[in-house]
Amino acid sequence: MTKAEAIIAMEQGGSKVAHHFFLELEWIKSIDDDFFIDETGLWLPKEEFWKCRQGEKWEEGWKIVG
Repeated sequence: MTKAEAIIAMEQGGSKVAHHFFLELEWIKSIDDDFFIDETGLWLPKEEFWKCRQGEKWEEGWKIVG
């Protein structure tokens, strides 16, 4: 799935998503307009999360998990 599709799945469907660069049990989920939460319960500011996940290699390779 694309990055855009993963964002929609999180924002509209409440889904947990992972990328093929993530470790096996890693995932993120949108919890509000400003934050994701990860598998450890850590709140991640969305703006900061996406800053280091830019470019072509992050545009594909997303999937819904759990």
